Amino acid sequence: MAVWRHQSSLEENFHAKVARALARKLNLSRDYERIFVKAIVEPDRWRRKNLRRRHHQLNYYTIIDHVVNAGIYYLRGDISSCLWNLGIALHYIQDAHIPPPRTRNLRRLHSSIERRSISISPTKIEAEVNEAFHASLSSSEFVRRVVSQIGQVHNAEYALKEAIRVSAMITAAVFGPKESPKDLVVSYTIAKEKRKARESKATKSFLAVLGIGFTLSIIVGIVTSVSLIPTLLLLSLFLAGITYWIAAGSDPEYDRLRKEAEWYNIQ
Repeated sequence: MAVWRHQSSLEENFHAKVARALARKLNLSRDYERIFVKAIVEPDRWRRKNLRRRHHQLNYYTIIDHVVNAGIYYLRGDISSCLWNLGIALHYIQDAHIPPPRTRNLRRLHSSIERRSISISPTKIEAEVNEAFHASLSSSEFVRRVVSQIGQVHNAEYALKEAIRVSAMITAAVFGPKESPKDLVVSYTIAKEKRKARESKATKSFLAVLGIGFTLSIIVGIVTSVSLIPTLLLLSLFLAGITYWIAAGSDPEYDRLRKEAEWYNIQ
């Protein structure tokens, strides 16, 4: 247990270093910086309370939820809540680059990365942050793509470099322009109307198939065996559901625009 606590303190030191470098880049006040640092080490406190919590895994949906929430709070001007959500997301992002210490070799690697994190200088972190800020885009699609590409790195120097780089790109995306691209509102409105029309048509098809199916089920059941009616009704419901699913279909472009609209808090 003492070894685990020592390793945890090394990790927290690295998380805090990155948070402070990002705070300086964003010109945050000392109060905001303290909130950011507290948030970025908070998941380690949760883990100490529950050792079964997943650690050093890519919690994709958890990360995305916190990043999107951070962006929404930023647009609302609630910087404290923005930094809290962002800090938690960045903790998971940084941990996801480091292999978990599950085997003897991985424990050595894990310890090597954590020791290297102690010696990494603020100047080195700031250089990585500055470079990553220029490579970032304020876009839901960009954020999701970057997060989905995160993987465990088996080289101490490169693992820390990637953890800093991705953290900085995500931070720059959250603190990007508050105004949405000029054509986003129009494009999303058109896509949303098309989606509503398609879903309305699918609903009508669903009700038509369901009505015909229920009618035929009752007739067939009366003619043959009443005991068949429940089974036939369930079959009709299943066929109606399949009809709706086919008619509504998938709409990747609408889904993309919906996520971008959510990123800019467009209803």
